Amino acid sequence: MPKMKWKTSRTRRGGVCSSRRAGAPAASLAECVAHFEAAGILGQYRAGIQTRVEQRGLAALRNFLCGPPRLRGALRDRRDFVFCLACCPFDERDEVHQRMLATVYRGLLQDPRRPCPRFGAHWEAVGFQGSDPSTDLRGCGMLGPLCLLHLVTSPRLASLRADAFRLSLDAEQNYPFCVMSINLTRAVLIALRHQSLNRLINSSGDPLATFLDVYAALLQRLHTVWRSGGKTIMDSGFVVRDLETACIRNPEALLRELQQPTAEGDVNGGFTGQGGAAKVNSDNFVDLCSD
Repeated sequence: MPKMKWKTSRTRRGGVCSSRRAGAPAASLAECVAHFEAAGILGQYRAGIQTRVEQRGLAALRNFLCGPPRLRGALRDRRDFVFCLACCPFDERDEVHQRMLATVYRGLLQDPRRPCPRFGAHWEAVGFQGSDPSTDLRGCGMLGPLCLLHLVTSPRLASLRADAFRLSLDAEQNYPFCVMSINLTRAVLIALRHQSLNRLINSSGDPLATFLDVYAALLQRLHTVWRSGGKTIMDSGFVVRDLETACIRNPEALLRELQQPTAEGDVNGGFTGQGGAAKVNSDNFVDLCSD
């Protein structure tokens, strides 16, 4: 099995936010995107982002002649915004950041009134590793929670979200759902850096929307492979690497799969409805901080 590592994440800590109250409203995708835009993350983090994989020699020539198309100029700022989201750390003082996590928690459990303290073992029920979910946001910053927010708030993804989350709680095939989701976000981020999404972005005119679509498509591929292949937590490292390769090589094929209805059949398997996702063995997941 590939050797995996984990690194500590950057988290800004500060005072108590009112979003810890049970009555805090759910966060929406549009609201959160507008919040990050208003916060000026493009100006804060743009100097430190890496938007492409540098190539030399024959590889550079081959990429120039046969590689992906260049992004249209007007779309580069919006692409850079996606990279800056991945550089933006969780901020303990930011109520929107906290509401994003709470909305993900309640959305996965389909209980909008469920109490959601900032810290506690309840986060493990949705597949975070411990009592503080911010420590799992390695390498993807607030882009990871934004993808999860898209998953739990988009009506067209409701079936995929329910099926995938249910499988993550299976007695035999369980895996930490939110940690896996962050791995998928990282895989799409790497594909974006390889310019593999350029054609799709030029077609859609919206880099973030394209990113979120490919993320959802990758989750569907994960669910199909995991369910049909009888995968378990011990297979996770290899599965994630295969998904990363598929995303780099042919994201269009992933989107075609997302657009096709799938028959779930018996997805419950040995699910008993008791307990949360298994605690993750860190040797089974890729290091989110390295490419």
